[in-house]
Formats: sequence, C-alpha cells, structure tokens
Amino acid sequence: MKSSINLFLILLTVILNFGVLRAQDNGRFYVAGVSTDKEVKEFYIKFQKAIAKNDKDIVASTMIYPLRVNFSTDKSNKKYTFISNKKSFLKVYDKIFDKRLKKFIASIDVENEESVWARYDGISVGRGVIWIGVYCNKRHCEDSKYHINIRTIHGNSNLMDLT
Repeated sequence: MKSSINLFLILLTVILNFGVLRAQDNGRFYVAGVSTDKEVKEFYIKFQKAIAKNDKDIVASTMIYPLRVNFSTDKSNKKYTFISNKKSFLKVYDKIFDKRLKKFIASIDVENEESVWARYDGISVGRGVIWIGVYCNKRHCEDSKYHINIRTIHGNSNLMDLT
C-alpha cells in the first residue's frame, strides 16, 4: 500500500512537472491565446513607438472598439467611458494620453515578466493600467487567425506610480 502511494506521488510529480515545462515551451502569453511571445512584444513596441512619436493614427489602430477608458482627470477611479470608434478616439486622444501616461508607457519593458504578464482573459501591462485582448477574426480561432488590440486604458490609475 505504501509503495503504491509513493509510486502515485512520483507519477503525479512527473505529470505536473511535464505540464509546467509544456506551458513554458508555449511562452508566457500562451494562456491569453497568443501563439508566440514575439507577437505581443512587437505589438507593444509598435504601440510604444507610436505614443512616443505622437502618431495618433497608429495608436488608434492598436485599439479595439468599444475601448474602455478611465481619464486621468477622474481621480475617483469610478467613471469609465466607452469610446465607440477611431473617430471618437482621435477626438479625446490628448485627454487619454497625458504626459504621465505617456511616460508610464515609455517606461514599460515588455521583456520584464512583472511588467507585462498574461492570464486567460488578456495581457496586463503595468499591473493592469493597460489591458490587451486577443480576438478571433471569426467566431472560433483557427490556425492562429486572431488579432491583438488594447481594450482598456486606466489613465487615472495609481498603479503607474508603483512601476
């Protein structure tokens, strides 16, 4: 009986370790539905550069609409605005991306696992200041047919001060 329990525990340990190794092989953003880490890194760097250049059209192309936003002027952190399209986004671009948020975006190192991480419902940048979603082009994702877009921006988040 004791040897059966020991054998069971050994097998369980091997299986669990294999699962952890397998997840690591897939990359740290796999859980969010992304095939390779490179895709997320390239996406964020494109976004970062567009913010630095103040290229509003490229920044707008990295969003998914409706986009959920907290403006930096809302210190209560309770008021969300949903921006329905690119035209509306461009009208409030400067209100969303104030100096503080731009500095924060520039400070994020996408290679740092504490700054950018994933869970099943998306990819977090800077402890959730920005959320990136992975969206299928059709009803079901097949053969890596998806796109990556920013879905939420917490422009008033105190979490920017912790990074």
